Amino acid sequence: MDTGQPPQLHQTIEYYKSEIVKKDEIIEKLFEEVDDLKENGQEHNKIIKQLKDQIKKLTEENDKKDQQIILLNSSYTKASNDSENFKKEIINLKEVLQNKENYWNKREKEWRKQHEKLVDLYADLEKSL
Repeated sequence: MDTGQPPQLHQTIEYYKSEIVKKDEIIEKLFEEVDDLKENGQEHNKIIKQLKDQIKKLTEENDKKDQQIILLNSSYTKASNDSENFKKEIINLKEVLQNKENYWNKREKEWRKQHEKLVDLYADLEKSL
């Protein structure tokens, strides 16, 4: 195959052609890698979005649980205060009942004394008649 070119020029042209082919292959591989990176980036973006969504959902759930805890603490505090008030009221009622019992015991003793006096007076009256 005579191309009419000197052998050295032909070799140089062939060398550069092969270099161009190699560089084209390298460029094509680079484009493939870029495409792969884009796909990986998209996958990473999807994963990141999913993670952000999960974080948002968990944060919302956490906020709800925090609100529930606040309500429970408030309810507990109210119940505890009510319990203390009931204890005080029971103590007061016991004191009132004790005072009433003491009063009625005192009145009973007074009644018994008066009854004994009446019995004695009745006996004295019967003796005198």
